[in-house]
Amino acid sequence: MLDWSGIASGCLIAGRLIDRGLPHYFDRLTPIGLAVLNARTRDPEFQDLIGTSATLPANREYVSPPFQSLEWFKGKQQVEFYLLKGKDEVRHWIVEREEGPPRNVKVELRLRQTPGQSWARLSLTSPEWEPLQRAPISLDWVNLTPVNESPAEILERLRTPPPPIPSRIVEAAHLNLWNGYSRFSGLVAAMEAVDARGKCVPRKIAVCLAHPWRDPTSRARYWAVGTDGDFPKNLPAQHERRFRNVLRECEKHVLSATQLVPLRDNHALRCLTWCFTLCPESIQDAIVEALEANLDGCPHPLLLGSRPGRQTVLTQGAGRVVTGPGRLKRLLRVLVARRQDANTLNALAMVMSRRKEAPYALTEAMVGDIAKKLADELFDLTQQHWFDVRFRYALSALAGLFRYREIERYALLASRDHVAQQLLYRIEQVEHLLGAKPQSIPSCQQKLGLIASIKDYLNGGGDPNILIRIENMD
Repeated sequence: MLDWSGIASGCLIAGRLIDRGLPHYFDRLTPIGLAVLNARTRDPEFQDLIGTSATLPANREYVSPPFQSLEWFKGKQQVEFYLLKGKDEVRHWIVEREEGPPRNVKVELRLRQTPGQSWARLSLTSPEWEPLQRAPISLDWVNLTPVNESPAEILERLRTPPPPIPSRIVEAAHLNLWNGYSRFSGLVAAMEAVDARGKCVPRKIAVCLAHPWRDPTSRARYWAVGTDGDFPKNLPAQHERRFRNVLRECEKHVLSATQLVPLRDNHALRCLTWCFTLCPESIQDAIVEALEANLDGCPHPLLLGSRPGRQTVLTQGAGRVVTGPGRLKRLLRVLVARRQDANTLNALAMVMSRRKEAPYALTEAMVGDIAKKLADELFDLTQQHWFDVRFRYALSALAGLFRYREIERYALLASRDHVAQQLLYRIEQVEHLLGAKPQSIPSCQQKLGLIASIKDYLNGGGDPNILIRIENMD
């Protein structure tokens, strides 16, 4: 202990410093680290944001330089951070936005800390993304979720290789379906046919558009218009112009439907919905609005005076043609809320397996809802020994759901996700039912193999070609 004169001298020195506006003692800043990938080794590590020996004049606020080695990926609505305070206190920060950025953008993390008051504050902004630049996201340390894992356990978990993502199905267009082959006359001939008024015949055109062709060698499937809305290579320009005129005529006819004058038949709708994403956006909007109205029990021009099969045309057609994250999100909400029949499952399978934007239309909650419904559907169908197209549609939609990993890289992993754990339990039940009486189930080994691949996806593995395998199942 110091004697009284030492204490008095210290107080005198401190008083003179205070009188001059100078710091009279210094706080040591608590080290705070951010989990990042080492640029050289590509291994995760906690990188110090402050410096372990940094000090600060008493009761002053420390403001770090911006940490700039971070990126927010295109379309991603959620970003996670792991922060280490001191040596062993890890906290988890989840940053969310309603809409992800239109492209990969740089983001900056800044730390503010006042050690004497034992608080720290984080802020996130971006020089490249205007919404985040205009409204930076801020959070106090005390509001962060503590993690019941050691720093070493966190880093080991982050070191886990990213799980695979299923390759989406893209089916191209083929000239055979325009020019005709064997006993199939082709789309060109169908467009040349006219009725008594000299108008095109949508019924014949729709039949051609819905008719696939398989390559005898590769077994690949083709359409008159590809599933991404493309035309065949070397298609003569006059055929493309004629087809676009047909689509305009069909679009005008469908949009002319009113409560007083409903559509007489489904032919124009079928033409538009079998040209996949080439379908005009006005028709896409009308279809989604009709399905939303039907769900709410409200009238809609496309449903009034409904012809047989109109619900099928609208529902399955929506799965083929609807594009854009916003429009797809509305469609998915309808499909999830509806009873899971063959039409609904077909639309879900088409969206999940073929639409490029599908992962950007999903949310974590929606993924959980869809996964549960599909797993229950597979279980019920297996119990009933009902292995028609509904089983394939449900399996395809479930496998396509793993494409959400394009947005959330570690989504649906049973090792870290409660929804995935429940899904794994249900899939194992399906596997048990299939294996109990394999001799009574058509192509049972093929189905067991696909179920095993779904399990692999839940456990961090899986075949990237699973969607193609499901599409080709017997």
